[in-house]
Amino acid sequence: MLTVSQPLQKLSGKVMSIVPFGFKGITECDAIVAMPPTFKFTKEILNCVEDCLGIKAFDAFAIPSFSKKLLSESHTVFQTLNIADKKHKIKKIILFQTSDSHEEGNSFSYSNQVMEDGYHIAGLLKSRDLILHQYPRMEVTLVYVTLKEGQQHMVMSEVHPNGERETIFRAEYRFRGVYNCDTALIRCIEFRTRKQDRSFVRNSLKIPTFGLIGLPGASKRFLEDSQSAWEAINLACNTDGCKKIILMHHADCGAYGGVACFDGDAVSEEIMHRGEMYKLRDMIHKKYPNIEVVLVYVRLIHNQTKLQYVLFD
Repeated sequence: MLTVSQPLQKLSGKVMSIVPFGFKGITECDAIVAMPPTFKFTKEILNCVEDCLGIKAFDAFAIPSFSKKLLSESHTVFQTLNIADKKHKIKKIILFQTSDSHEEGNSFSYSNQVMEDGYHIAGLLKSRDLILHQYPRMEVTLVYVTLKEGQQHMVMSEVHPNGERETIFRAEYRFRGVYNCDTALIRCIEFRTRKQDRSFVRNSLKIPTFGLIGLPGASKRFLEDSQSAWEAINLACNTDGCKKIILMHHADCGAYGGVACFDGDAVSEEIMHRGEMYKLRDMIHKKYPNIEVVLVYVRLIHNQTKLQYVLFD
């Protein structure tokens, strides 16, 4: 039986990858990005934030219908913003809203594109007002994502306070005619491991395309029975055709209080995280018995200069 005195190497699991970690001693980032969890837009949204908006260090909060949940005063949304504000000292909130397209290239919910655009832009503007009311020192950037030319191109437009749009990003749409994705990644919003986590899934697990569900503490919101969290899994499994969920936790997770809550004992911290991941895996299997759940823990090793990705059962 494992005890907290055993070294990390004694914990079961297969080390899949070791990569450099460049954020030792850094706990603050520039922004939090609120985005949909769908596989169709994730890569381009992250590229837009880095290349067009010039922000390199940011939390990635990915749930369905962020603006709608914000306006309905979702506990998960405000709890996440509070964590990013207090623990990561963010100065900017960037909201991405995507249009609702399906196989026929139109929305299920709106009779025409103009009506849909108006609805989503109004929601973004209301969200901005509510955020500024709660966090008056924050800078808020609104971005609306649509598909153009028969779903051949993706266009991202910054929405200004007066409702006018300015195109800031344009790319070929990679998923024209593709409506299902068999894998979803559940991870923390953590900015320090965001790029490495996605690279691990692509390169070590050999999964090039996957949806992203990003919540503080990864499993934590599900175990607290957050409706917003479970809605993301339901969407992935029932709409996107997900067959595999990669559940990833990381060391020194602020949502769980960090390694300081374990008196610096990384083994004790990892055992706790594994317990949380086992609980969520059981809950997912109970709801979706045919879904494969892959468990990954990200360690900080070599005096916090490297990340070690461990796969375990």
